[in-house]
Amino acid sequence: MLRALLLLGLAALGAAEVEEVRDEKTFKKILSSHPAVAVDFFSHTCGPCIMIAPKFKALAAEYDGKVKFVKVDVQSSYVGVQVRSMPTFHFYVQGKLEHQFSGADENGMRQSVAQIARKAEEMDIELSLGALEAFYQKHDPSKLNGVDEIYEKYPAYKLVAILKKKYGEAPEFTKKTPAKKAAADGGGKGGAAGDKGVVDIRKMDLDDLKAEVYRREAASDEKEMELIAKKNARRREKVVQQCSEEGGGKAVKLACRDVEACQAPRCHAAFSSGWRAPTP
Repeated sequence: MLRALLLLGLAALGAAEVEEVRDEKTFKKILSSHPAVAVDFFSHTCGPCIMIAPKFKALAAEYDGKVKFVKVDVQSSYVGVQVRSMPTFHFYVQGKLEHQFSGADENGMRQSVAQIARKAEEMDIELSLGALEAFYQKHDPSKLNGVDEIYEKYPAYKLVAILKKKYGEAPEFTKKTPAKKAAADGGGKGGAAGDKGVVDIRKMDLDDLKAEVYRREAASDEKEMELIAKKNARRREKVVQQCSEEGGGKAVKLACRDVEACQAPRCHAAFSSGWRAPTP
């Protein structure tokens, strides 16, 4: 937990810097942990690389918190990517290469960064289980029995896109709010977990960071427990219904309230067989 805490703090403090990457493992980790990444493959002996570097750094400051900027010296480092000329720029969204070009093209670089920032922001959404339930209740009640599995199987942005394409509209969702700098007159330690408004982890000391990570972990655990409880309740209701159909009597329905006591074949089938996540 402490290691994750320190990484979180360091990432926030260095968000506006252009990080130089020297190995493939670090490069892949950056791609997997940032929604949008811009990469400058350069050489210290390349004139255009030297000329465009300040522009790349300026974009890093402009898109601080939205796009991760890194650079790779192709003469001394290899990150698993082959380039034929310098500078070469790669632009990634959710770990996938969206666009690339070679040459010191400032306008092309700016346009590509804006594009991946916009796309990453569109994908950075939250969808609640309740909103998904309400959506299926309106459009396809038959999917309610498997709504938990659907919710867990797909990331929010992908599920919203699938449902919009299939049903013509999407469930209600919210945009995730990025951390912003606290107001200058906020007083005290800016961004403390107990303050009102947006949390700014860049202004926290170690104790505040530790408290904030604990708060986020607790909130995540609470959400997971709520999801498990709803899933178990649905499965129980489904089994009770199956027992009723199988036994056709009150005794069987009562026995289903104690799952271990129920001997109806359908109940045993429901609990012994694996659950496959349904499609949205």
